[in-house]
Amino acid sequence: MKYVLDTDSISFILRSEGRVAAEFARRRAGIISVSIITFAELHFGIDRSGAEHRRRDIDVLLGRITVLDFNQETARTYAKLAADLMRKGTPLEIHDTMIAAQAIAAKRTLVTHNTKHFSKVPGLKIEDWY
Repeated sequence: MKYVLDTDSISFILRSEGRVAAEFARRRAGIISVSIITFAELHFGIDRSGAEHRRRDIDVLLGRITVLDFNQETARTYAKLAADLMRKGTPLEIHDTMIAAQAIAAKRTLVTHNTKHFSKVPGLKIEDWY
């Protein structure tokens, strides 16, 4: 099984919160990834807060994980997913929909503690390592 870590899961690893870091360590390199959207969210958080001391921690962690690009296939998956969720009256925030679309397009399981939120997404496999 391959995984995409949601932004909250990366934050839990960095803060040693819950059991996410232990679950991450149990798995071999190459099966865990993050969305380029998560990459952007993490760097935005540093830039907004001015917490430059956290940048090295994030860069070291992300250096051990594949960062999935947002390509045309993912964009198509996102467009369909966002439209379907909107029609159903259950839209997610744009970034979360993009992350979910990336996990679906890459045929990976999304690791998130926000399971109630992401359970609205049909076809998305979810695990909570918290």
